[in-house]
Amino acid sequence: MRYAFGEYEFDGRAGDLYKKIGAKVRLTAQLSQLLDLLLANFPNIVTHEEIRQRLWPGGSPADPAHSIRIAIRRLREELADSPDRPGYIETVPQRGYRWMVKYKAKDASRFSLARMKWLVIPALLTSVIIVYSRRPSAEDAYNAGMQYQSGVYSSRSRRVDDLRKSIDSFQQSIDLAPKSGKAYAGQSTSYVLLSFYGGAKPGHAIEQARKAYRKAFELSPVLSETYAAHGEILETYDWDWKQAEDEYAKAIGTKTPYGTAYLWYARCLAVQGKFEPALKLSLRAQESDRESLIAKAATPWFRMFMGQYQQAISELELLEKQNPTFVAARWRLGLAYQLSGRSADAIKILQEETDPDIPELATLGYVLGLNMRPQAAGVLQQLRQLEKESEADAKKYVSPYWMAVAYAGSGDSNEAFKYLSTAFEQKDGWLEYLKADPVWGPIRSDPRYAELVRKLGL
Repeated sequence: MRYAFGEYEFDGRAGDLYKKIGAKVRLTAQLSQLLDLLLANFPNIVTHEEIRQRLWPGGSPADPAHSIRIAIRRLREELADSPDRPGYIETVPQRGYRWMVKYKAKDASRFSLARMKWLVIPALLTSVIIVYSRRPSAEDAYNAGMQYQSGVYSSRSRRVDDLRKSIDSFQQSIDLAPKSGKAYAGQSTSYVLLSFYGGAKPGHAIEQARKAYRKAFELSPVLSETYAAHGEILETYDWDWKQAEDEYAKAIGTKTPYGTAYLWYARCLAVQGKFEPALKLSLRAQESDRESLIAKAATPWFRMFMGQYQQAISELELLEKQNPTFVAARWRLGLAYQLSGRSADAIKILQEETDPDIPELATLGYVLGLNMRPQAAGVLQQLRQLEKESEADAKKYVSPYWMAVAYAGSGDSNEAFKYLSTAFEQKDGWLEYLKADPVWGPIRSDPRYAELVRKLGL
């Protein structure tokens, strides 16, 4: 059965959810089953036991009630539904959940006229297909647009697995529409992010990013996404701040500016200490892409660079409450708590995550080092073990920048500078934050710090 509701259409048989503009919403198999269960039982209540049996037929999780709440919360996030003011999923206390709105049921075996229109609209809206030497079919154009949007969506979480999915999705878009400069630009960006978040060594990532960018430039030299992809390479790998700014300015100066370019432009300014214009651009990034969680997390982080800790905390607390699985909000909030003197709150929130990424784990080590040094030793050991494992695995990378952060918190400046030197040699993208990031307070007076900032051209 195919269900149409609000701005969405859900194919219960395939488990696929689409926005009506054609963008595919990435659902896990479990969330697809949960959505199908709620829709099929409208307007009746679906009990906790019914959900448990559907989602875990082979046996219950350790805490079924908690697991069900997490699944409902993630489904609400995908539907942009608020638990405080629900539009789709109602919580029925002590009983279960209920789908709230009527939907139009369609025969999934038929391809409706409305669906036929969606074959063309996504390609026009996203401009995925720019020039054709051999024009793809309408179906290929539609599927290329869907794969492009899937790539964009997957990259938003900044999780390594999702970033790899985004690279694959962009490649599938390219395979369907080989003249798509935008898909190559997206692939370039995802390779950069992959090294940032521990999924590839910088040398390999930059090689792939440059290769994809060159193809984007060949196909679509004046596309906003192409300018932005070039700017990101210039900024994070080449540390060419002036030329990166120029590329970002071109990106946001096009008739259809790429929303994320505002954010990267803001970051490029912020790491140089140009905080006021950076903050304005960051807020503009949020306005241009209201679904971008990383834009919402970056703005308060820039406020932290400016010493505006209380305002940063307010914004991050709201973001973390609305998106509890978004790790980039949590570690920034933990750092903001520490910088404002709320070390207990910092430790509490950083220890809640059972599967932290490298920035979050290193931030925990930093905070523990400043407040509970014996406990920090365990985090440092965990980071060193991850570093050792990554040395033999091309698909893993532990940023030496974040290793240095953890050691700086523990007061070991020599180890911190050893890792910072490694970060410089490896072209670690995180190193661009060296001047602006407040975590370097413990070692900022060391002459080696000033020398490294100078070498970066900051």
